[in-house]
Amino acid sequence: MNGDSHDTRSVAEAPDLFKTVLFQDWWNGVATNEGDSLRRLPLVDVRSADHHDAQRVVSNNGNDSACVSRDNDATNSNTANQCSSVVVHLPFETLLSGERSCELPPRHVEFAVLTDDHDVPRKNVEEFFGATVSKATQQSRKPWRVVQVLVANDDLWHFAEKCGIFEQGTQQHHGGLDNSKGSTKSSSFVPLPRLWQPDPLIQHMLLPLLKGRIQQNPLHNDSNKRKRSEESDTIPGRCLEIWDLGSGAGRDVCFLAEELKKCAVSNFSQGDCRSCETKIVGVDNHKASAKRCIPFWKHRHVDDMTEALYMNLNKIDFVRKEIQDRLIASSNVVCYYAVRFWNQKLVNYLASEEKSQKGTLFAMSHFCKPYEGAPWNFDHPKEKNVLERTALQEMFETTGRWEILHNEIAPDGDHGRTLIQFVARRT
Repeated sequence: MNGDSHDTRSVAEAPDLFKTVLFQDWWNGVATNEGDSLRRLPLVDVRSADHHDAQRVVSNNGNDSACVSRDNDATNSNTANQCSSVVVHLPFETLLSGERSCELPPRHVEFAVLTDDHDVPRKNVEEFFGATVSKATQQSRKPWRVVQVLVANDDLWHFAEKCGIFEQGTQQHHGGLDNSKGSTKSSSFVPLPRLWQPDPLIQHMLLPLLKGRIQQNPLHNDSNKRKRSEESDTIPGRCLEIWDLGSGAGRDVCFLAEELKKCAVSNFSQGDCRSCETKIVGVDNHKASAKRCIPFWKHRHVDDMTEALYMNLNKIDFVRKEIQDRLIASSNVVCYYAVRFWNQKLVNYLASEEKSQKGTLFAMSHFCKPYEGAPWNFDHPKEKNVLERTALQEMFETTGRWEILHNEIAPDGDHGRTLIQFVARRT
C-alpha cells in the first residue's frame, strides 16, 4: 500500500460514502447487512499529532454503559457488537507518505474518519480515501469505504466525555506498554487497537500452537543446558524464530509478535521467568517491504521481537545457508508460514529437508480449489497459481516426516474465493 497517495483527478462519487455525521450517529452505530442489529464503525483519527495530543477519542475495549441518541438522551446499547469502540490515530501526513497506510482497514471494510477542518480539511480526506487511481502506479483501484466523517468541535468532545471515551493532554493512552523500552520485563503489555485482522489460520490455529511450542523451550540453567525436549529437538535456551515467507506489509508478523509478547509479559509479571527469546522474521524479496514494516512494527511496540529479512526465496541455496547460519548463531527456526504466497520450489524444499528439527511447524493459507476438479472462476489469482485440493497434503505426507494437523477449506472473506488452511508438524 506504499503508493496510496491521493489523486485529485479520480475520486469516487458514491452517495453512501463521506457522509458528515454527528458523534451520536457514529456512537449509536449503523445497520448491519442483516438489518436487525447495529454496529459501531472503526474510527480513524487523521488529525495531526498536536491536535490529537490536545483532545482525542479513545477505544473503550467494549465497556459501554450507554449510547447517546440523536436528541442527546442516553439509551441502552442493544447489541454486543455496538459496545466496542475501535479508534486509531493515523496522522494524515503518514497516510499520504505511505508510512502508515498499511494500518488502514481492507478496502471493502466500512469505517469512519475523524478530522478537523482547521487541520485536515474534509476535501483532502475525500480526495485521499476516495481516489480510484493510484498516483504512484496509475492503476485503478477501489476507494476505501469511508461511510461516516466526524468533525472535531466542542459538542463532539462533550459527548465523547459523556460516553467515557475522551482524553486530553497528558492522560495515559490506551494500549501499549507501561514503560518506554518495551521490554518483556514490563508489568503489562496491551496491543494497540487494530483496524486490520490477521489471517484466520494465523489467529486461530497457528498462534495456539506457537504458544505451546514456546513453552516447551524455557530458558535453561546449567544442569539442563543440553537437554532436549520430548516434544522437539530444540536445545533449550536458544532464540526461537518464526518465519513469515513473503511477509509483504508485515501485519501477520505484527499480530504474532504482539500476542506472543503479551503472553510473555503476562507470564513474567506472574513470576514465571522461563520464557525464551522469540523473534518473528518477515522474509520478503521486495526491498520496499522492510521500508514499510520496520516503522509499522516500531509504532506497535514490537520492534524488539521482529526482523525484516530481505532474501530471494527462489534461491534455495540462500535459504539453506541462512537457516544454517542462524542455527550456528544460537537461533532455531521452529515455524515457517505463508499467507497468500506460493513458491513451489521453496515449499518442496521445506517439506523434504532432512535436517528440519522435530516439532517444526509449517502453515499455509493460500488460494485453493474447494475439491478435486473444481473450476476457478476468478481473474485473480490466475488458475496456475491456485493449489489443487490435495496438493499440500500429498507434498508433506509423501515424505513420511510430517503429521498433518489441519487441512481445511475456508472462504477468503471478501471476494468469495476459497483458501486452503493447512498446518503440519515435523515428527
